[in-house]
Amino acid sequence: MITSSGNALARLFISVVIAGILSVQAVAGFVDTGRWGWPLLAYPMYRTAHYDGERLHDDLTAYATLADSTRVAINRNALNMDFWLYWYNVVTPIQHARLDLLEPVLRRYCEESGNKVIKLHLEDRGVAIGRDGPVEGLPPEVVAEMDVTCQ
Repeated sequence: MITSSGNALARLFISVVIAGILSVQAVAGFVDTGRWGWPLLAYPMYRTAHYDGERLHDDLTAYATLADSTRVAINRNALNMDFWLYWYNVVTPIQHARLDLLEPVLRRYCEESGNKVIKLHLEDRGVAIGRDGPVEGLPPEVVAEMDVTCQ
């Protein structure tokens, strides 16, 4: 049997715990806690405003350009990669011109093309933000590119 003073103490304890969690979550909203802050995380989707006409770069496609200007898609299914492996091992290195991280992918496409790869580039899907939702059907836009040579 819990007494009324026990109920008051339990309510006080629960209120302090809830206030503490909400306070820590508020701090996490302003300071990026990274993976160490889990489960109290910042919400990056609210961090940056997006405007009408802005292109979406959520799913980029990588291409290898050959010496004769032929473009070959660097397909994540052909590389046996899921979305995130492809993003971290192909898309991000091209965005940051990190040839050292692209060496296995470049080697594969150089071998397949007879050492004719001269450039790697990323294109968006041709989708922009619109007032009434996504605007599709735009021509793809090159987001990043880097010159390469096969060895």
